[in-house]
Amino acid sequence: MASLTLRCDSTHLFPSRDVVKRTKPFRTSLVCTRIISKRLNVRMRVISEEGDVFSSSNGSTMGIELQPDLVSFGTLAAEMIPTTMDSPDVEDEEFDLDRPTDGFASIPQAIDDIRQGKMVVVVDDEDRENEGDLIMAASLVTPEAMAFVVKHGTGIVCVSMKGEDLERLELPLMVTRKDNEEKLHTAFTVSVDAKKGTSTGVSARDRAQTILTLASKDSKPQDFNRPGHIFPLRYREGGVLKRAGHTEASVDLTVLAGLEPVSVLCEIVDDDGSMARLPRLRQFAKENNLKIISIADLIRYRRKRERLVEFTAVAPIPTMWGPFKAHCFKSLLDGVEHIAMVKVRINPIETMQDFRFL
Repeated sequence: MASLTLRCDSTHLFPSRDVVKRTKPFRTSLVCTRIISKRLNVRMRVISEEGDVFSSSNGSTMGIELQPDLVSFGTLAAEMIPTTMDSPDVEDEEFDLDRPTDGFASIPQAIDDIRQGKMVVVVDDEDRENEGDLIMAASLVTPEAMAFVVKHGTGIVCVSMKGEDLERLELPLMVTRKDNEEKLHTAFTVSVDAKKGTSTGVSARDRAQTILTLASKDSKPQDFNRPGHIFPLRYREGGVLKRAGHTEASVDLTVLAGLEPVSVLCEIVDDDGSMARLPRLRQFAKENNLKIISIADLIRYRRKRERLVEFTAVAPIPTMWGPFKAHCFKSLLDGVEHIAMVKVRINPIETMQDFRFL
C-alpha cells in the first residue's frame, strides 16, 4: 500500500468528484477540527470498507491513501510515501500503538506488575523533567517496599490521588494553582502522617502505614496529622492525556490494574545524590529486576483503547457536490468540538472509535 498526501487551500473543503471516483473502493469522510479566526484547520481520513483508517494529518494538509504514482487534481497535488501497514510487523509508531519504545517494557507488562504489588520505573520526556520515578500501588505498599523507595529515592515520598479523595480527606493544596510557582505546577497538598499505627512518622513502617491509610476508602480527615512526612499530590482528571506527568501516570497505572486510584511515587537518585538519568535508570531497573516504561508509551496505550469523544449532534449540509451530513463530536478531554462532513451513512459509535487517531 502507498500513502498519499493531498495539499489544498482552505477554500477546497471537499474533494472533487474525480478524487472521490479515483479513491474507490474506499469511502471518504472529511474531518474538520477547530475553526480559529475564520481559518479552517482540516483533517481528511480515508476509511476502507472494513473501517480501517489509513492516514490522517494536521492543519490544512489532508492525508489520504490512493494508488501509486504522482497525481494531480486541479489545486490538489499528492506525493507518494511508501507504507507497510498491511504487514503484521508495523514499523510506524503512529499505527503500531502497542509496541513499546526501544529499551522499554510494554505497558501491559507494567500494569501486571502494579497489580501484583511490584514497583515499576516510569520515565518522562527528556524535554520535561527527564527523570524516573519508582511507582507502585498505594493500597499494596509494605514497610519493605517503602524502605527500598527511601533508599534509592530522594526521600520525598509522594502519593498521587484523585481530587474527590483529597476533598473527602480535607487535604487542600499547599498553595493555590494561581500561586504555584513550581516549574511544572505539581499540585502538592498539605503533608500528612497517619495518627494510628505510627510514632514519629518518618520511618519506613510509619510511612507505609500513612500511605495505606490514605489509600483506604474508610479513612476520615481526623485520621491524619498535618503536616507530616508523606506528600499527597492532586491528580489531574484525564491523566496523562491531559498532563504528561508522573502524578498522572502513577494513578493511570493503578486504575488500569483495577486497583484503588492511589499510588506511591518517588524520584530516583544516583549514588552521588544527583537525579538519575535514562542510562542509569535502565541499569537500575535491570539490577533490581524492575520494568521500566515511558509516559509517552502510556499515552499511546490509552489513546488506542479509550473513547475520547462523544457524539453530540448531526445535521444535513447541502453542497454543490451533493448532500453531506455534519456529525459533531465533542472531546471529553478539552471540550473542543470536531465536525465530520460525511457523504455516506456511518455509525456514530464506530466513528468515535476512529477519533482515537485524531
